[in-house]
Amino acid sequence: MLTATLGRAGWVAAGTLLGQGAVLVATPFLARIFTPADFGQLAILITISNIATAVACLRYDLALPAAPDSDINGLLRDCIASSALLAACAAVAVDIVARVPGFGTSKVALGPASWTVVLVCVFAAGVYQAANALLLRWSAYRGVALIRASQGVLFALVSFVRSIGLMWAHALSFLVGGLAVVHALRSREGDAGWLHTARAYAKYPIWGIPGAALDVVGYSLCVWTIAGVYGDAAAGEYSQVQRLVGAPLMLVSISLGQILLRQTAELQHDKAQLRALLGKVFALLAGLSVCGLVALFFVGEPGIALILGGQWSISRDFIVCTSFAAFVRACVSPLSSVLITFRRFELALAWQATYFVSAIVLFSYFARTLTLEQFVAFYAIHECVLYGAYAALIARSLRR
Repeated sequence: MLTATLGRAGWVAAGTLLGQGAVLVATPFLARIFTPADFGQLAILITISNIATAVACLRYDLALPAAPDSDINGLLRDCIASSALLAACAAVAVDIVARVPGFGTSKVALGPASWTVVLVCVFAAGVYQAANALLLRWSAYRGVALIRASQGVLFALVSFVRSIGLMWAHALSFLVGGLAVVHALRSREGDAGWLHTARAYAKYPIWGIPGAALDVVGYSLCVWTIAGVYGDAAAGEYSQVQRLVGAPLMLVSISLGQILLRQTAELQHDKAQLRALLGKVFALLAGLSVCGLVALFFVGEPGIALILGGQWSISRDFIVCTSFAAFVRACVSPLSSVLITFRRFELALAWQATYFVSAIVLFSYFARTLTLEQFVAFYAIHECVLYGAYAALIARSLRR
């Protein structure tokens, strides 16, 4: 069963790695074109697109892989409409914030046209997520791989046009995902109206949105805290370590999580096999994490310095602690798909609320009392404790 899961995830992971490979190839050049502060502002936009990916479709995208054929078009229209609404709200919020006196001179500055890039980014990210779910429904794993690869490749190519910049390059990189959605709508698969499906699948946004929002906002709090307290340049350094080191394993983890969403549904009546599968997935990711940390301890600092160039100075401790935090999350996150399969939304929500409260209280406090390197060390410990509790919660749900 693990072999079948890895085979399905292989295409998704290959596309993801190809996209990230394009970003990695471009990074040494981009790091010499743009400043750490530019990458810090990009990091803020990435957190916004991460939030959009999680909640812009109001979680109706999670219903697409297993919904009846008659409901597909209605669910897709729900995803598009909610993405457009959230994009408009986000753009208005950013425009209002940017007009606050003195905000433009703060450590996290929004440019005069930030609302436009946020509008495009949020809408495109929502449609992109719907496309991923739709392709998984069709078992079109090569299609998922294609749009995942296109996201990284487009960002890498467009970023070199300096007049466009990193932020617009990131926003535009999601647009290819819309092609699958357009194709599905033109094929007229299903005849249910969007209002009917919105009501029929109301449990997804009611139970899914609070937890997803808490989860992704809680994860973004670290970037926001670093940018707000230590500055855009520090956020840029943090984001580069995440991009170069943490992101590859995290994206493999996300790919496995999407496959497991379907796989756990197939095994939901055989908990013994399900436990065995999740145990093997966790062991695989943990083994990769340990190997990565050992390598980073010895070659991480000179390796990243060689890649990024002279204007970047990132210590070994900073690299190892930031990567450790990302690896812990990567090991546990895919396992949470079982909570969706068994509709244990309340367990996921309880943990996500705990994480959010812990992060918003502790990050803001310790950031003002610790140096940057000490803060990322605390962050690594925080992730280990909280995600360890999450893994225990998931294991307990399987024993019931």
